[in-house]
Amino acid sequence: MPILRVRTGCNSCRRRKKKCDETKPVCRGCARNGLPCVWPAILAASARKQAERPAATTHAAANRRAQTPTGSSSEKSRTACGGDEGVEPPRQVRSRRTAASSPSDGPAPSSISSTSPAASSISSLSLVPTSNSGAGAVSAGGPADAVIDGGGPTPSVPLGEDFHFDIDNLGGWHLDQEFSNSLPNPTRFAASPSAPDVGTTRPQQSLPTAPPSLFRSLSLFPPRMSGVSFELLGHYISVTSPSMDNGSKKTDNPFSVILIPLAFNSDLILELILTQSAVHRAAKTLNDGDLVASNYYHRSLQVLRQDIIRAGDGEGQEALTLAVGALIMCFIETAKGDMNGTVFDHLLAARSLLSSLLSKSAGVHVSLLDFLVEYYVYTATLSLVSLDARVGPQSLISAELETFAHGLVAKSYVGSLCGCWLRLLLQIPTIFRLAHGILADDGNSPRALTADDTMLFARVYSAIEAWQPDSSVSQDVATAGRIFQSALLIYLYTILDTSLPSANGCYATSRELAVNDAFIHFDQLSPDARINTSLCWPIVIIGTCVADEERRAVLRTRLRTMFATIGLGNIHKTSLLLERIWGMGGINPWSICHVMQENQIWISLA
Repeated sequence: MPILRVRTGCNSCRRRKKKCDETKPVCRGCARNGLPCVWPAILAASARKQAERPAATTHAAANRRAQTPTGSSSEKSRTACGGDEGVEPPRQVRSRRTAASSPSDGPAPSSISSTSPAASSISSLSLVPTSNSGAGAVSAGGPADAVIDGGGPTPSVPLGEDFHFDIDNLGGWHLDQEFSNSLPNPTRFAASPSAPDVGTTRPQQSLPTAPPSLFRSLSLFPPRMSGVSFELLGHYISVTSPSMDNGSKKTDNPFSVILIPLAFNSDLILELILTQSAVHRAAKTLNDGDLVASNYYHRSLQVLRQDIIRAGDGEGQEALTLAVGALIMCFIETAKGDMNGTVFDHLLAARSLLSSLLSKSAGVHVSLLDFLVEYYVYTATLSLVSLDARVGPQSLISAELETFAHGLVAKSYVGSLCGCWLRLLLQIPTIFRLAHGILADDGNSPRALTADDTMLFARVYSAIEAWQPDSSVSQDVATAGRIFQSALLIYLYTILDTSLPSANGCYATSRELAVNDAFIHFDQLSPDARINTSLCWPIVIIGTCVADEERRAVLRTRLRTMFATIGLGNIHKTSLLLERIWGMGGINPWSICHVMQENQIWISLA
């Protein structure tokens, strides 16, 4: 009869639910993975030895006391020691988590289907014990080794329940102090409003009664993470994460303090942020042939697509994981500088997943939901410029998401992506719908405005003109908001005339004033300021209306400096797009989609 898995072999293989070759004293599986190889027989013998030794020692001591009364003190001391030291029990688990299991390899898809189900079955993450002796035996596998080998079930915690990990003892992994200090603490995202602060002493949570093999040491990182994976994680924390955050918020960067704890809780999200780091690193050097980035990118597409296809009506952790995964894929395309329009497939998937999450958001911390909605609204609104308003309304934002976003505006939300101008961004879908009703199908001239069109135009214009930056933000953030305000006015004005305006007239004067105001604000903002990471959209909108070579040179220099400083691929592609626009002439914001189509540059300006 064949050897059954996890019923024989060493304790480490049994915990991992792996077949053990039973080679003693160290089996091949433990040797390969750098794990302590402890055998049940050894444990049993040790236990018997500990049980028998006190009795034997007591009996021997009694005989010696009968012969030598003066020896009783030393023998009592020896008896109390209990003989040999037993096997050290596993340390108490201070954190519990669930995560996506690693799917099998297969052909990489080109995009995510928007019609796929909106949830996934996320299995528990295998947490195997590590020791100091085995800490250095990290698998040096390929660059896609970040997804761990599946393991047995672990005690899970409901979504939103407070959880904690020991930053000073990462399950046997040795990290330098600088890297350890940069890791965020996930306890700040506990759903309970009464959750203690990070530094507060917490009572130890009891775990359910289970066989000893179920109690295992916690490894914060998956055991199969390679050296390349750790390098990418460090790059994400130190370079990629700051490049995504525009610095508007005075609190910590949500790309670190929100997404990294979620990555420790999910193989899928960990794989995606490593992918984002890899493609960002490749984009900074304009290396389209980077094999590490390519391997991670195709594997991430495969993993996310398989999880979405497997999903039914996912709830809780499943819905959250998939929604976050689809959103991260949008910014992977941004960091990569995608020119194939793949980001729109991810946006459609994220819209469905995030809308579903909002309807089942009980237990999800409000700050996490706020960030995810900001994340989506920012990307979706700024991507509308790539779509042709003449074809159809093509709204990328559902009613639920738009309502939630207006709630953020009502509480004066300042975000790491939308800064203090979320109110302005929410005018973009309205302008797009207005353009769909006004612009003629032949694209030569707009049709006559109806009374409803005029009222809607006036309402949007009034909202844009009345906008003021929040008083709590920095000068750079306020200036960036003013640049967006000028770009929104140009975007609105140009609905009225798709051809170059005459030299005189109210329309031409108003548009030129908006362009002049924008360049005044550009002069006030350093090209290497962090906030520039959010300015690709207004630069292109304003740039379409600039014919003066001196001003074009200003925008070229700013984009060049932004790419050298931030390194996101879409900044470089924005520069290419703007050059194509200037080369064609007679272009305004509503012709950008046609320039993209003719030059095969389908990008998101988020």
